[in-house]
Amino acid sequence: MSLRRVFSRPQSAGQAANTYSDSEAHAVRFATPAERVIEQLTADLLDAQRFIAKLQQAQQDSETQIRKLRGLGDYKAAHDRLAKELSQSQKQCQSLAAQLQATHSALNHSQGSLIECQRLGEENEALAAAAEAMQEELRASAALLRHSNPNQKIQYTQRLKLELEALRKECAAVTRERFTLEQCIRYLAVLAGHTEAAHLSQDATGLQPRVAAAAILPKSLAGEQRFSVGLISARQFQGGTEAPEPLSPRVLARESSDVSDLGLTPRSGTGTAGGERETVEVRILRHISRVCGATKLVTPQPPSEEEEEAGEEGEAAPEAEEEGLVTPTPAMDTELSCSKKILVTLTLANNKLYASDELQFTLSCVNSATGVCPCPCDYATDATCTCRDLARNMTISMTKGAVYALYPLTFSRRYQGAPTETIVTTTVENCNDEYGAVAPTCGWATLNGVNVLDSQGFCCECTLVNGYWTNYMRGSLYCPAAAGKSPSQYLASAHCLRFNDDWWFVGYVVGNYQMDFNIAFNVTTTKTGGTNATSETLTVNPSVPIVRSADKTVTASLLGDLASYSQIPNLANHYLMVILDSLSDTPSVAFSKNKETWMLLDPALVDPAGLTCDKVGITYSGFRVNLADKCNIPNGYCLRNQLVDLYYADVERINAGHDPLYFVTKYSGGVQNERQMTYSLSSSGKTTFVLNLPVPSLTQSLVTLAVSADSVQFVSNTSPAKIQSTQLCTLYDVQCGTFESLEGSGYLTVTLENTGTLTADYYVSLTSCSDNVVKALAQYATIKAGAKYNFVFTITMATDQATSSTCSVEVRDSQGDLLDSTAVTWATLGTDYGQEPQEGTASPPVGDAGSHWCWALALP
Repeated sequence: MSLRRVFSRPQSAGQAANTYSDSEAHAVRFATPAERVIEQLTADLLDAQRFIAKLQQAQQDSETQIRKLRGLGDYKAAHDRLAKELSQSQKQCQSLAAQLQATHSALNHSQGSLIECQRLGEENEALAAAAEAMQEELRASAALLRHSNPNQKIQYTQRLKLELEALRKECAAVTRERFTLEQCIRYLAVLAGHTEAAHLSQDATGLQPRVAAAAILPKSLAGEQRFSVGLISARQFQGGTEAPEPLSPRVLARESSDVSDLGLTPRSGTGTAGGERETVEVRILRHISRVCGATKLVTPQPPSEEEEEAGEEGEAAPEAEEEGLVTPTPAMDTELSCSKKILVTLTLANNKLYASDELQFTLSCVNSATGVCPCPCDYATDATCTCRDLARNMTISMTKGAVYALYPLTFSRRYQGAPTETIVTTTVENCNDEYGAVAPTCGWATLNGVNVLDSQGFCCECTLVNGYWTNYMRGSLYCPAAAGKSPSQYLASAHCLRFNDDWWFVGYVVGNYQMDFNIAFNVTTTKTGGTNATSETLTVNPSVPIVRSADKTVTASLLGDLASYSQIPNLANHYLMVILDSLSDTPSVAFSKNKETWMLLDPALVDPAGLTCDKVGITYSGFRVNLADKCNIPNGYCLRNQLVDLYYADVERINAGHDPLYFVTKYSGGVQNERQMTYSLSSSGKTTFVLNLPVPSLTQSLVTLAVSADSVQFVSNTSPAKIQSTQLCTLYDVQCGTFESLEGSGYLTVTLENTGTLTADYYVSLTSCSDNVVKALAQYATIKAGAKYNFVFTITMATDQATSSTCSVEVRDSQGDLLDSTAVTWATLGTDYGQEPQEGTASPPVGDAGSHWCWALALP
């Protein structure tokens, strides 16, 4: 305040005289100028004294106020100091509690360690005793082996083991070889008609003598059951035990079994009533003949009476008769029934939708017993002859449909796509979120007339703690408005979870894929001249890999697939989300619509239990219970990353010319996929759903055809073709002619027309591309005459720079001849990496250090 004083101006002498009457004029005395100055100064002095007194009073008042404020400041400082000390004390208490708990844990651990040490000590003593015993044994062994060094002992033992193992293997090989040689010796002994066995004594049973091979039976085989019986049974004599006379080589050979290539005629065993049976000799020689390389066995024929008598008298047979004994008898020829067939192996690519190749066969006869044409029997005179001579042609054409990866689906549940949070502002006494409340603030969601758990939401109430307001942020409450009121009148907010009926999805868990396709063989048979044509279609697939024609002349087999050049996406455990137009939609209705907006989500984005915040599938319980410090965070938390968010994120990417992240179109699905979903009803009433995604890459299937025919020729169609147009656009043709490098992909559509008159196969490839273009896989298709087909190539760039690129499109036929080519040029935009946020500079609030500039922290 300014100390400048404004004084009033005094009256003049004339004016003063006007205040008096004429009769009193002689009594008026006028003051001299000096007196007037003194009077004025005296008045000013009095005013100054009064002003000084006021200033002194103001000073005293100020000092009093300062003392009061200083006391208040001391109280606040003391309060802050005590609060700080209290906080430090609490931290120290927590630290001491943690140390105490750690000490308890260490004590428990030390007790366990003590027990473990005792146990280990006992084990160490036992091990030391065992080691000492082992050392004693080693010293004893060393004394025997004369090795005092333990390493030498170990090496010596290992060497002995290796030598023993080598000897064991060598012994086993020699044993097998010896056994084979002994069998062959037995066989050759019988074959040579060894006669020394005729004079051997009887065997241990005394029932029959040993002859021929039994005489050279090795000791190692003496215990074998199959060699304990003589090769040739003793003759049966009526009464008496006279030993049989020696047999001549000729009779011995007749009584032995033999193989067809040697022609020996063994003698059959004696049975009841003159019956015949296969003797032990025949069974043994059958086994020996397999070991020694024989392939055919002839039924033994009984000798004639003349031969029997001649054999008993020991007459020498002429050489011609000896040769006659080795003549094979075709009574039981076990030769396999074989037929002549042509085996064709070929590969078929996917998208071979029309028959452009065919195999042409010629047949001379059918049902030949020997597999040789013409027929070996005369069916005109022999009623049992089923063979028929004919002259006909067979044509087989092949097609292969599109290849799909089949992903089985398991129903998970329905998912809400756009949950929202509704806020109701009220007071503390009126906000009700109790479990047993009849009418909570948010109300109850019901299911079949029963309240859904946790659907009542939760309340956030303004709370005053140590002079600070809390729990106001989620509901944007202005807590100071309730200052001075009772706590029940403080502001509160009820937070309610609401579902949007327009955004419901049905979710399925995706399983491991398997391949699916069909290969069809159209078999057409015509007689010479083109009459009486018959047709049959044979279909093979991964589920039915082999099939045979009705007349059993053609067998088709699917051997497998060759490895593809690109990998099929592994979507196991992903979630397929199908949007519903209405909650009443059945699966057949839902699967027939909105195919391009189905979403495939990584399992990390979904919680089927609905208890995890910010994941697809949130439920009432997850929103109400599993959100930490929910009242002190902005509203909307726990409801992020929902299906509606992922949906519009993909829409924005597509509109920006980028590939989607979640839509099924990322995996070649969408409207163009006609069989995107298949479902069937089993006999048990259970519905099975399968997601079918096409495999765009070139895949080759290996198949074989076994045909009963005389000759074959392969006919492949070729036809000219012309590239009608080429266009490069982003997904859904949002942008054409350009796309963003690294961030997106371009889709080059090549329209090819078959300008010829035959259905033919075509290969389209991108060659001679710029260095920055990632190589694309060639594509294949079968196109009808006069028809067009669109080949779609995915173009990916290997640079983040804006550039102009070029590729050459080439079309070749099934023979590899170049039919047409054209150049394609496009421009790409540089990768937009976006901008990072700029951080601000921290500054203290304006005003005194102790002032509070945030209303939320202001004292009431």
